[in-house]
Order: sequence, then C-alpha cells, then structure tokens
Amino acid sequence: GPGLPQLTDEQRALLPGSVRDELDGIAGGGSNVGALLFRSPQDQSSCSHLGPTMQQSSTVKNGRCDFYEPFGQTNSWRVL
Repeated sequence: GPGLPQLTDEQRALLPGSVRDELDGIAGGGSNVGALLFRSPQDQSSCSHLGPTMQQSSTVKNGRCDFYEPFGQTNSWRVL
C-alpha cells in the first residue's frame, strides 16, 4: 500500500508471478505502493508462531494451528 517500504529484489522473487504483475501494474501508474512480506513457518503443528493476542484464541486441531474468532464464531487456519 501507499507509504509502505518497497520490497527488495529478493523479496519480490518469493512472490507468485501474478502478485508481482499486479504490483508492477500499480507501480507502473506512478503510485508509491510498497508492501510487507511475512513468511509462514514450515511447521504449523503448534501455534507458537502467533503473537500472544492470537495465541489466546488458538488451539491445535488436526495437527495445525486453528484460530477461533468469537465474534463471527468461525474457525480458520492462521499462518501469520
């Protein structure tokens, strides 16, 4: 988004081609669009990769970290 730092060439190489193309299309329009890149851990069999706030609502189900969102009463996988 606007105001975020530009990705390095190494970071851009990790993105799927369609995402790189989209970023190039936005940047080609003269906008100052940056991005933040977060990589998920290979091992998601615990919730240790989450911060303390999300760990409070997360448990391991079926060998993966599962986040329960109480307002919408939904479960989802979290790889943050």
